[in-house]
Parts: sequence; C-alpha cells; structure tokens
Amino acid sequence: MRLEGERIRLEPVTAKHTDLIVRWRSDPGVIAQMFSERAPTEEEHLRWLRRLRREGTRREFVIVLRDGDRPVGTIGLAGIDAVHRRAEYGILIGDRAAEGRGFAREASEILLAYAFDDLRLHRVFLQVFEGNRRAIALYERLGFKHEGVLREAAWKRGRPVNIVVMAILRPEWTARGGRRLP
Repeated sequence: MRLEGERIRLEPVTAKHTDLIVRWRSDPGVIAQMFSERAPTEEEHLRWLRRLRREGTRREFVIVLRDGDRPVGTIGLAGIDAVHRRAEYGILIGDRAAEGRGFAREASEILLAYAFDDLRLHRVFLQVFEGNRRAIALYERLGFKHEGVLREAAWKRGRPVNIVVMAILRPEWTARGGRRLP
C-alpha cells in the first residue's frame, strides 16, 4: 500500500529528519500537548530511532506535503501488538503554517487504512490531554470513540491533568467508509 493521499504522503522517519523533529518538539506549544516535558536532544532522538528499528513494534512516519515536498509533522503507531491486534496512535503537526488545513485528518486517514488493512489491526487507541479540544475534535471526526478518562494521570505545568482515552475499531472504521481488506 502506498501511504499517499491527495495532498500528503507518509514516509518513514529516518536519521535525515532528526533536526526537523527535534526543532518541532522544541516548540513550547507542542511541548504543552506532549506527554514529555522537554524536547529530545539530537542524540536522544537518534538513540530512539535505533531502538525503534530494533524493537519493530512501532511505525513512525513524516507527513510530507506532495506540493513542494515539505515535511509538516509526524504520525505513527506505537506498541503494535500482533497477538491482540492493537496499537497506539500519535500525531504531531510541527509546522505552524500547516495547522488547521486538514493535513492531520488526511494523514490520520492514511495511517488508519494502513493499520486496519496492511497491519490487520482490530483496535487503534490514543491518549490525549483533556484540555486539548482541537485534537479531540479531530479524533471524533475520524471516528474515535471516548472510552474514559484517566483522572489526574499526568503532570503538566506543575499540576495534575486528566487524560482522555479514545479508540476506533476496525468494524467502526469500515462502517464509516474506511478502506476494506480485499
């Protein structure tokens, strides 16, 4: 399957993306919505990338605009579990000029098709800070369902915050018009 849509394509994260990803993850607005409290160093990112390849339970991609070949963010699946057919979704739009233009939705639809069709997963879930209304609205539009709230499960800016857990199942994905397996 080509991981490509009308306006974007997904390409695997490699060492060549290190500077860009570290820069995106250094943005205070991005850090505010991430579970980590600080951006990784270049060395930490490269170490993470080597571990990613070795473990094989994660697929990480750079979101690239087809027009101009410009990277705007990352998207991926972590903790891919072939036995229980599940994985955790994550996305980051690091290029502020690309926010609010539908790229996150298009990238997410491509990634979900990959998860359900190619990886044959049954469940894709996510965790998001309760106050991140914009992200939650995107996930709802994609078909993710609210499963619950982990009360005060993270610490952000010196105080506890709730985490919303959401998921989408393969039958929900196909029922809403997602690609089907042949």
